[in-house]
Amino acid sequence: KDASIASGKFPLIFLIHGSGGNNTSLNYLVADLTSKGIIVVATNYLSDDENIYPPETISIKPWIQNADTSFLLDQVLKEKKFINNISKDSIGILGYSKGGYSALALAGGKLDYNKYINFCKDNKNFPDCVFYPNVLKDNKENFEKSYLDRRFSFVISIDPILSHSFTDESLNNISVPILLISSDFFIPGN
Repeated sequence: KDASIASGKFPLIFLIHGSGGNNTSLNYLVADLTSKGIIVVATNYLSDDENIYPPETISIKPWIQNADTSFLLDQVLKEKKFINNISKDSIGILGYSKGGYSALALAGGKLDYNKYINFCKDNKNFPDCVFYPNVLKDNKENFEKSYLDRRFSFVISIDPILSHSFTDESLNNISVPILLISSDFFIPGN
């Protein structure tokens, strides 16, 4: 916190936590990344703070943190403290769970509501099918909207939610490098 910045240009990574998490959930990653000269933005997404919003309200609208992340990038790139130190061609996202979904969405992944519904018909107890159906039925437009932000040049997505609902076309059209880390539970191996 408030460390001085060495001279030079450095990569910038947005660390996006999952549902119910906060900016300290992945502190071990922040410490390791910053020790390697990476500027890390690890923020609380208010929509995930269960002390402010109960999980059945805003927290389960996964697309909210997509727009929040793009807004935060706007602000960081204007911040005089960082403006001369950010390598603008090396801005990435590391997201876990709901943050993993946001990482893929900001890279260009788009969801398909009908794909989600069809998946959940056969997988009623899958976490995405238990947690999201009520909010998604009234928000199809937000669910399927593109959140592509071309300023992000790489993505690390860990156990992304809704991975079964991304369109193949949108995933095939992502033009930035992606590292996808997942357990077989969320994305079955081939």
